[in-house]
Amino acid sequence: MTMIRSVKIRGFKSIYSATLELGRVNCFIGANGAGKSNLLEALGVLGAAANGVVDDESLLRRGVRAGLPRLYKSSFATDRTPAHIAIGVTGSNNEAYRVSLLNPLDSPEPAWSYKTEVLSDGHEEILSDGIRNKKNLNPKAGLAALQLVDLDPNNAAAQLMQRLQEFAIYCPNTPTLRGIVPDQQSRLPLGLSGGLLAEGFAALRQHLEGRGQEGEEILDQVLELIDWVADIQTTSYGTNLLSPKVPRTKLLLKFSDRFMNQSRNERIPTRL
Repeated sequence: MTMIRSVKIRGFKSIYSATLELGRVNCFIGANGAGKSNLLEALGVLGAAANGVVDDESLLRRGVRAGLPRLYKSSFATDRTPAHIAIGVTGSNNEAYRVSLLNPLDSPEPAWSYKTEVLSDGHEEILSDGIRNKKNLNPKAGLAALQLVDLDPNNAAAQLMQRLQEFAIYCPNTPTLRGIVPDQQSRLPLGLSGGLLAEGFAALRQHLEGRGQEGEEILDQVLELIDWVADIQTTSYGTNLLSPKVPRTKLLLKFSDRFMNQSRNERIPTRL
């Protein structure tokens, strides 16, 4: 399975220029406004580019905050605002995908244009396209996504592109987790805002309980991730958890707090 080993970003929001080496699991820690979310959103933009178009619809689907070009391009007092943003990744087999995207500040377009687009499987260059390439009649349409039709699914470049196309930023919010508003970023098996979390957990619990003792042990390990939780269940009856005047989704998560009185120790999540 291909993995993203490094990411290079230039001219994107608060990231003027950065190259990061990544591992299997990565944790970013920093103060508010330090650029943690911007790194994830840069990958979201690259994922949209890998799918063939970068516009508000494709970005929102990946959990990226929509905005005008002046909000996407770096704008430091000491540096010139770049004409384009450049984002690229390299995989574990040296496969790589890189793009530079254009959108004028004074007259922004709904979709960004591709200035350059490069796709390599680590051994040969599959695509190297510039804005002046006459074969690309529509600069707002990426060509790398079309190359996947001719690539073996096991090709490293094809696998990298698939990972990028599937990338999304999951950011559950309190109203959605509480089941009082629908998920505006609905997708299976879990909405980007936390929708369908209860349904997903119910399916996981049913699967684990069907595996006998081994499944029960795994479920116990899941519950241990939240130290105050004695049990997690799903319920369609939330009268004693939510006001009857508050609308709710069909299924809710119900947490049992191990430290509270058993007659009043059930609640639904506010955040995870």
